[in-house]
Amino acid sequence: MDYVNFIATQTSAKVKVIKSDNGREFANSVSTNFLEQKGIMHDRSAPYTLQSNGKIERHIRTIKDYARSMLNRFNSPQFLWAEAVNAAVYVWNRMLNQTSETKTPFEQVFRRKPNLSHLKVFGCVAYAHIHEQFRNTFECKSRKCVLVDLVGSSQNFRLYDPNL
Repeated sequence: MDYVNFIATQTSAKVKVIKSDNGREFANSVSTNFLEQKGIMHDRSAPYTLQSNGKIERHIRTIKDYARSMLNRFNSPQFLWAEAVNAAVYVWNRMLNQTSETKTPFEQVFRRKPNLSHLKVFGCVAYAHIHEQFRNTFECKSRKCVLVDLVGSSQNFRLYDPNL
């Protein structure tokens, strides 16, 4: 529901079809009513048939591979998998792919080039500033952490402190 509203607000486009693998994500009256109210078709594949979802299954495998590589690059803890997947999807949507050799998925949806100047390397060392009211004069002004969020559109990045 959030995604449908986000697309409508940000792009003035309307979601016409949602495709799913017949999983439980949409197996409830709230989702069904929402889709019916919006006039959105729900296209379901046969259960337990990955073959019928070939393209999206390959994309999911690629995203998992990206996330696994991100986690392993800096020996990040495995429980940060959701942040790694989020970062992988964020980067994936800003890369050229086989669908279009001239426009990224981001450009196709939002009709503008993405700003990539804020991107940082997932899992790299980052330093969290410790505000002066939380330290005394001779204590460190920052704490060594791990960067776990590439999005940072507000220039605030999420950090993981392995010592906490």
